[in-house]
Amino acid sequence: VYLQLALYLVPNHPLALLSLGDLYESVKKPELAIKVYERVPASSPLRRNAQIQLANNLDAVDRSDEAIKILKPLVTPDSKDLDAIEALGNIERGRKKFADCANTYSQGVAALPSGEKNNWVWFYFRGICFERSKQWSKAEADLQKALELQPDQPHVLNYLGYSWVDQ
Repeated sequence: VYLQLALYLVPNHPLALLSLGDLYESVKKPELAIKVYERVPASSPLRRNAQIQLANNLDAVDRSDEAIKILKPLVTPDSKDLDAIEALGNIERGRKKFADCANTYSQGVAALPSGEKNNWVWFYFRGICFERSKQWSKAEADLQKALELQPDQPHVLNYLGYSWVDQ
């Protein structure tokens, strides 16, 4: 109610729009979240965040091509925007565009701060994309790197183990 009142008073208030979009996401209403995120002004410093959330919600309602089209300008070849890169890679992986997501995650890996244990997920997802796009040697190296960063990570152990059996 308060967010709607705030938007009644200031219709394009970026923070109120992001908060309302987040609220709609939390109650599983991606169609409403999409409409809200589209209203964030292009001039707002919060526009980038809104575009990423908009893309995630478009993907949730099977409008993945539109989502990718929104994220591509945020993920330029020299971009180090890890949030946008991750969102694009996740959508491509979810839509089985494995060669594309391997490239996208590679851009993210190149921008990562080194040595952080939480980076394992980047190598895990990129390893999946490499494996699914028939690039086993790269996939194995990434999965092992993920294990190096998180030695007891069950998802990585499971994926790597089954992949070795398949190979």
